[in-house]
Amino acid sequence: MARIVAGILLTSVGLLALLAERHMASERIITAGSCRLPTTIYPSVYEETGQAVVLFHGLAANRRLMTTMAWWTRWDDAAAYLVDLPGHGDNPEPFRFQRAEACAAALLDKLTSEGKIHPEKTVLLGHSMGGRTVIRLADAYPAASTVALSPAPGESPRRMPSNLLILSAQFDPPRLKEVARQLAAAAGGERSEAVDFNQKRAFRLLPVPRATHTSLVFDPFAAEQIYNWMGPAVQGQPFKQRDFPFRRLLAALLGLLGLGLLFGPIVQLTSRMVSLPAPVAPQLSRKGLAARWLLTALLAVLLLNFFVPLRFLRLYDGDYLVSYLFVAGVVLMALLWDGPRRGARSGQVSPIGAGAWQPVVVGALLGLATVLAFGKWLDCQLYDAWLNAPRWGRFAAMLPFLVPYFFAEEGVLGAPIPSFSATAGRYLRFLLLRGILWAALLIPIFVLGGGPILALLLAPYLALFSIFQRMGTDAVHRTSGPAGAAVFAAILAAWLLAAALPIT
Repeated sequence: MARIVAGILLTSVGLLALLAERHMASERIITAGSCRLPTTIYPSVYEETGQAVVLFHGLAANRRLMTTMAWWTRWDDAAAYLVDLPGHGDNPEPFRFQRAEACAAALLDKLTSEGKIHPEKTVLLGHSMGGRTVIRLADAYPAASTVALSPAPGESPRRMPSNLLILSAQFDPPRLKEVARQLAAAAGGERSEAVDFNQKRAFRLLPVPRATHTSLVFDPFAAEQIYNWMGPAVQGQPFKQRDFPFRRLLAALLGLLGLGLLFGPIVQLTSRMVSLPAPVAPQLSRKGLAARWLLTALLAVLLLNFFVPLRFLRLYDGDYLVSYLFVAGVVLMALLWDGPRRGARSGQVSPIGAGAWQPVVVGALLGLATVLAFGKWLDCQLYDAWLNAPRWGRFAAMLPFLVPYFFAEEGVLGAPIPSFSATAGRYLRFLLLRGILWAALLIPIFVLGGGPILALLLAPYLALFSIFQRMGTDAVHRTSGPAGAAVFAAILAAWLLAAALPIT
């Protein structure tokens, strides 16, 4: 009861804080040429002056992720425009790098022709792929300033953008740091005097300490540096000082914590309402577990180098990752299954046989409820994790191919035991197996040249997701056994991939 009360209170406080700010924004579809771009618009505080900051997200991101940076960097007389590029967020149009750049240019032309923005009063701000995009737009759109956060590799424009600021995260991948250094060399070094801003040739490369590739968009130090840079670029003098509060992030995190506190009691209440058969563990061998996991991962990488069976999913890197888990799951079940011999001795039946449908249904319902609750919460200006129709279709297509791997994982980890030593050992084994699976992906990325690069860029967040997925799956395992837990884990994985990866 204490967890339920605390969860409701935290979620309510977070929701009220978010709604208090979200009502100030408007949502619309901007048709620019052949592009239909879902856009969030924060109007100028005082009046329409043509001053604006236009924000472009990175690969596997969306406009919601840029909301905090928009609030921190827009000045009083400026509007803010946050756009979903093709294949991202609510934009169902197939993604291509060239198409994303063309649609970004078309959006700026549309807003300029309508008098919403003026180039000499507009700042273009992009992260990762969006950073590459705003730099490339220098040839087509003479903005007052361009800000690129960890810009991705790509062809350089014919001219350097006006008053260019590049931010490079301390823990960026080496390739992205090299891109930033190359741009600095092309710009001829730092220039940040008043005359440089007046002549539209100011430049600075700013390392951001203790920042990762994605955390840059939530970094108050980075936001302060951007804000201080934009003043001389737009109006010839610094903007008035302002704070960079954490209210939005705090509200979002409070809600997530509240939902997490509610999850355990909901699982327990569900188990009391539904009569489930006693869980039966799958007969999987644990001998040489790490070696078998490594062998499986290497075999899957080798096979996918020749053929990716799930290309029909049409998700950027998603077809590879789901194929990887599917092949690994099938091979692991073949290597580890020890059911016929051990089951005959013990008299146990397979958990995937007759009478196992109730735990599977309960696990599926809990998984869908979790996806809907957390997806809608994250959609409140933190990350667009609420699936649209094309993404729901890909979610359903991925799900059956993910179940074998997670069933194998549940089998070798065994049932959760409520003791510190057993739990610690179980989590260490889990992290070892996931680490082996992820490390094997470095081979196609760095050696074979055809791997899922997003798995590398998103590695810290995939690791964090894995921990929370494990915690939720353990709660389901205690009541629904390995079959229900495997379905629950597969649903969370399918949701993550369907929500995050671009549609192609």
